[in-house]
Amino acid sequence: MKKSLLFIFIIMMAIPYSGMAQMEKGSWMLRGKFGLNYERNNTDIMSTLPDYPNQPDIVESVPSMEISPGVGYFVSENLALGIEGMYGRSRGRFSNSFSETTKLITNTFGIGLFVRKYVPLNDKISFYMEANGGRDWEKPFGKNEAGEKFNSIKSNSVRLNGILGFQYLITKNIGLDVYSNLIRYTSKNTIDLIRDEKIAAENQLSLNLNSHFGIGLNVFF
Repeated sequence: MKKSLLFIFIIMMAIPYSGMAQMEKGSWMLRGKFGLNYERNNTDIMSTLPDYPNQPDIVESVPSMEISPGVGYFVSENLALGIEGMYGRSRGRFSNSFSETTKLITNTFGIGLFVRKYVPLNDKISFYMEANGGRDWEKPFGKNEAGEKFNSIKSNSVRLNGILGFQYLITKNIGLDVYSNLIRYTSKNTIDLIRDEKIAAENQLSLNLNSHFGIGLNVFF
């Protein structure tokens, strides 16, 4: 992934352009982001199956992706506030002491707010810092070796992110950027759909210096 981002940056530097983006007060921006998360970890949760209460389940996460469209308004020069939606999908493996290992697929839907501050380095490249936060809803489901699906839990969470990125202007109104989600805080509740009760609550603060990268497209008008 790092080599791909470096290649994209070199290509952007080779595109001729002169001028300034419309990032003045009163301007708008449409944006889309595509991110990849390479963080891997094991999570212990308690079994939601009535026949096996309080048995540990092991969920190993694997690389995930997310897409985030949004719209922002420049409240001052180089400072934008906005709203964004999010869809994410991850795949993992689920196992415990009494069942076979199955695939675990999680679909996540979210909505949130962001604030982004640009610091122009020249007429092409800007460094930026972004803080965003929102609420997410997760729907995981398992799939065993026979192809059968099951779904016994759902989750909702509140997230806060700190992002560092660089933007390159290919025209006056279009910018491409690369970014890394440096820090993330998540407060998550997991609900047992069978018993209709909360079975887990998790608060997590993580640093993603080498695990979460993405690219984005911004249109200014």
